[in-house]
Amino acid sequence: MLDELALETQIPTYNLVGELLNLELKGVVKPLPGKKYELT
Repeated sequence: MLDELALETQIPTYNLVGELLNLELKGVVKPLPGKKYELT
């Protein structure tokens, strides 16, 4: 989940959301239900 990832990486959630969006646009990750992400 997004909150767990933020805790693990020590990256604030508001920064992490932007980074995940960039990775999604590059095709590196895809969002899943429940604020989860998967590597593609």
